[in-house]
Amino acid sequence: MTRALERAGGRLKSKASPLQASLRTVHPVYGAQTVGRARLAATAEVDELDLIDPDAFEGAIGQFHTWARHVQEAALAIYAAAYGFSPAKRTQLSTAQQRQLDDASIWLRDQLQTLADERLYQPDPTEPARGEFDPSSRVPPGLVRTAIAIAGGATAVEAATSGPEHFAVTGDKPLGGIGTGELLIQAVVDEGILIEGWQWDYGPAYRLHPYEPHVDLDGTIAESALDFGEDDFGPAMPGSHPGCACLPLIPVYAEVTAGEGPAPVPVEAFGGE
Repeated sequence: MTRALERAGGRLKSKASPLQASLRTVHPVYGAQTVGRARLAATAEVDELDLIDPDAFEGAIGQFHTWARHVQEAALAIYAAAYGFSPAKRTQLSTAQQRQLDDASIWLRDQLQTLADERLYQPDPTEPARGEFDPSSRVPPGLVRTAIAIAGGATAVEAATSGPEHFAVTGDKPLGGIGTGELLIQAVVDEGILIEGWQWDYGPAYRLHPYEPHVDLDGTIAESALDFGEDDFGPAMPGSHPGCACLPLIPVYAEVTAGEGPAPVPVEAFGGE
């Protein structure tokens, strides 16, 4: 995101001759913000639509696709070994994963382009009055969470038009990750394995001010994904407040064989989110 804004600012400083004096000592990231939308619209030499490159995020999307595909394959291998998926089922799930990753990559590219248009005039995110905040990131964690959820098989995902986080997701259940998403969870349930509960994972992400209600939930297990009580914004779930960087809930599966305890699905299956 920062690189896209730098290129936009550099283009602005080089093309907008009437504005060059006011932008001479301005860092390119803050070029459009310094000029302002109204003044920029009145400058004939510059078309606002041309400032952000149409392929500005191709490199980031490529990295996301490579990383997420690796996690998809690792998660599928772990689940297949733990629950005895047949070769045919593994092939079916792998094909579905690839399709979901393609959808996630397209969604993420579109969202980053839209966000870049907003960041032109507000490069630095604003710390919310309540919630959490990472001043080093120009991309909200909710955007990344949603892309990962789509890669994990999330359905009926809708970007929120209002609410605590711009890229929050509407619905009555939390988003899953790649190894904890709808695709693999359903595959396990189809094998006759029941989910006994859900575990909260606060995660290692940096927060300027930790959100104590979610800190207190770290490691706790609830019978339902909606049974973690309330926070300041309603039902407690990952992503419920601005800047929330909690990881997706971890499913706790029933015993595979009597005496073995919960099915041992290593944390690598969860892919970090």
